[in-house]
Amino acid sequence: MDTLDDWFPYREYRPNQREMLDLAASVARDGGIAMIDAPTGSGKSSVVSALLAESRGRKVLVAVRTISQLATFMRELELVRKKRGKLKFAYLIGKSSMCPLGGEGDVYRRCEGVKAFSTALMRERAQKGSLVPANDRQIKQQIRKMDPEHPLICPYFIHGKSFVEPEDAGLKMIPSAALRVRAERVSTEMIWPDQLAGFCGDICPYDTMMHAARDADVVLVNFYHLFDDTIREQLYQSLGIEGHDALLLIDEAHNCGDVVQSIESVTIEERDIMQAGHELSGRRRSQQADAIAQILPQINRFMEALKASHEVEDWFDPVIFQRMILSGTLYRSMEEIVDDLLKISEGLREKNMQAGEFRESAIERLTEFFYRIFRSAADPAYLTVYRKEDDGTVALEVRNIDPSTKLQDIGPPPPGGVPAAPPAPPSPSPRHRPRTPPPRGPAASSAQTTSPPPTRCAGTPGTLRERRTTSPRLPPSPGTLLSTSPPTTSSTPSQNGALQGYARSRSTSSPRTLPLPPRCSGNLWPSRERAAQASSLRSVAASGARVSTTGVRCSRERSSSAFRSRRSTVSGRW
Repeated sequence: MDTLDDWFPYREYRPNQREMLDLAASVARDGGIAMIDAPTGSGKSSVVSALLAESRGRKVLVAVRTISQLATFMRELELVRKKRGKLKFAYLIGKSSMCPLGGEGDVYRRCEGVKAFSTALMRERAQKGSLVPANDRQIKQQIRKMDPEHPLICPYFIHGKSFVEPEDAGLKMIPSAALRVRAERVSTEMIWPDQLAGFCGDICPYDTMMHAARDADVVLVNFYHLFDDTIREQLYQSLGIEGHDALLLIDEAHNCGDVVQSIESVTIEERDIMQAGHELSGRRRSQQADAIAQILPQINRFMEALKASHEVEDWFDPVIFQRMILSGTLYRSMEEIVDDLLKISEGLREKNMQAGEFRESAIERLTEFFYRIFRSAADPAYLTVYRKEDDGTVALEVRNIDPSTKLQDIGPPPPGGVPAAPPAPPSPSPRHRPRTPPPRGPAASSAQTTSPPPTRCAGTPGTLRERRTTSPRLPPSPGTLLSTSPPTTSSTPSQNGALQGYARSRSTSSPRTLPLPPRCSGNLWPSRERAAQASSLRSVAASGARVSTTGVRCSRERSSSAFRSRRSTVSGRW
């Protein structure tokens, strides 16, 4: 049976590092959650060695936020591989960074569209005997004629596929021999992200890495692969695993809340309402489209009324918004509006995909907004705010201010559950907390570089409480490790599966209307004191413990001031 020493790639342990890795190994072995707070240079990256020692055939997923953090774990795993030999690892970063195909629109939607067109073309040619699409004359001709700015097929995807004809079945599409060879090499050799496109050549880098990840011992992913519902479901399906089949390590875990908040928030502007009207007018007339067209002027009226406010950014009452939207229309509830918008947006998305248009439509954004504002009336995790832009227009936003609920969706709890840890006392804001930079150079004393050993939470076996913060309420998926260090900026939002989940629940349940809170005020923009009072009441009504993680300023007792915070500038998805 392997031990930690068999996987640890260094000659000796740093101060308190052995205790930290033993704790990680015990969580991987017995289940639960651990939080590790240690300074830079204390050896947190070696936690992956402890997880490998206790993996027992389970896949280790490491979630990182930036390319530099990805490189740190790649170097660590390369050292482990030199000691252990046959270790395989792969990494999956955002498709925008890996896709070599040009074109406009959302890269995920474009990828989905061109793969559908390419698959149809390849299958048609395979039925005529051409089992290797990359060698087919007609497919080559289609690739040469393709507009690189508006692609309808993907040559990189085509070069990675071939067909076989089993005796007991029809045509079956499989990875090509060239893709399998590259996937094997990329999981056993050190191929850096900036070298991947050149290494893969005419084969899709993302498909190559995904194929390598299926057989890898360790898979490095970014935060969006983990915290975006749709991407996480697709990832687990592609890897052939369930949430409880993996050991999860989240690096820089204090940034989780910011990422979840950006994913769960949505904004619409006046130009979105105008564009939605154009999209509806271009559709075939239907009762649903005519009914939705009636609410667009109501939204404009609401935005116009907000322009009279002296505040640049403030909270608005979702109940008043809903009453104004429903007034004078055929709808009786917001739920009916969401249902019609969902049907229209699905049809429009399919039509655009068939036409090779891969941008997000205004109707789709409006659907997401109405779904969020529909939930915000009864869910204290969401806050409705408006913001005046520099050009005098108004934007409406449904902002997530409590990511704790979504953080629980990472993995299923074990049978019987785990007792909750007692809440820690409030910690000072990270903005005002003094931080001492780690010492550098040989003259640094051991007292300066030694991190104190972690302390277990009372009543929660296998769980660590961060020394300075309260742990987020993550589900105890077998072996969930979260490591933290000083906070940094967040990433840009992406689409998630909330609407798909809503559609599934609506298809299996009878129509209902969520209860709405009592009317807070008669004004579209309440005073700051009234807004703070209303927000505080919503926070008090919410259940669950306060959530406060390093770098995440989203605790419930502070939600009354959340609407006054300016929208942060976010960086692009890496």
